[in-house]
Amino acid sequence: MEINIQIEQLKRRQQEAFKWVVHNYSSKLLATARLYTKTKEDGEDVLQDAFVTMYQKIKQFKGKTEGELFSWMKRIVINTSINKYQTKYYSQEMYVEYPEHAQEAPEIHAKLAAEEIIQLTYQMPVGLRQVFSLYTLESYSHKEIAKLLGMKESSSRSQYTRAKKWMANAINQHDKTFNNSINLSS
Repeated sequence: MEINIQIEQLKRRQQEAFKWVVHNYSSKLLATARLYTKTKEDGEDVLQDAFVTMYQKIKQFKGKTEGELFSWMKRIVINTSINKYQTKYYSQEMYVEYPEHAQEAPEIHAKLAAEEIIQLTYQMPVGLRQVFSLYTLESYSHKEIAKLLGMKESSSRSQYTRAKKWMANAINQHDKTFNNSINLSS
């Protein structure tokens, strides 16, 4: 079905059009939600809330392409994730300290598949993961992140630096585990 027709059906709140959205975008939007929530279950809850918001606000959507629709939905998922869990998680995890001897973040590691990088990202403390994902994946500026998360711009920069260090350590641990498993099987 042509996307323009699909968008018009969404704006008329036709049930089949929303089923199409859920069927075609749930997995991608859940992956986004997982970047900004603590657990898979939290991500699923956020996605459900985001779908309700999308249904309620679809008439406000001004785009005409599938890419614009996906970007709009993704932004709703991100905002829902942050709004729902901001107070709960930031007080516990936002300012996590890491050892000074932690390595600087390497460039994307050639040995790791994209799925392994995503899995490592999911293991990152949620406060770090949110700043890391907003900056790295969504191309938000530190000023935008600070406003969205209710923090100082310098805190966003600091959390991003800590997130890179966390990721570098996680990649190094992954490499050690991987290398040890190769040596044991030889």
